[in-house]
Amino acid sequence: MPNLFVFQIVLTIFATNKKQSMKIYTSYFAKGKTLKAHKIKMVCIALYPPTNVKCLNMPSLAPTHSILYDKYRTDDRYTHRYLSEVLQKLDPQKVLSDLTEISQGEDIALCCYEKPDVFCHRHILAKWLTDRTGVVIEEYGVSKNTQVIEQSLF
Repeated sequence: MPNLFVFQIVLTIFATNKKQSMKIYTSYFAKGKTLKAHKIKMVCIALYPPTNVKCLNMPSLAPTHSILYDKYRTDDRYTHRYLSEVLQKLDPQKVLSDLTEISQGEDIALCCYEKPDVFCHRHILAKWLTDRTGVVIEEYGVSKNTQVIEQSLF
């Protein structure tokens, strides 16, 4: 019968040497300082990256100009078009691999301009990646059990 103490040491060494995988969040550019303070790299998934924010860029995940400025745009139409015209052309495992490569395995936030409570393609992307890979992607700083409430200044 093996020594239980030796077995626990082996498990502890294995657990400590096991590489942690990066976490993926969604967020928006205005949270840049907070993300940086928590060592989370921003990855721009917007069609037009901000000029005043330093971040990684993943243009293949951005909606097209045609989707953004669709004359008949509704949330449902936007979702359908983004899924069929952008995401359907991509391999979700390759997207994860590319994100890992550009972030060098560090935690990232997929960023665009809209606040968490506003309809946005980053939420469609997060659901698409989660559904196809099992990787859970949540909005940074927003609890699943908490409703986001932001007051307008106007």
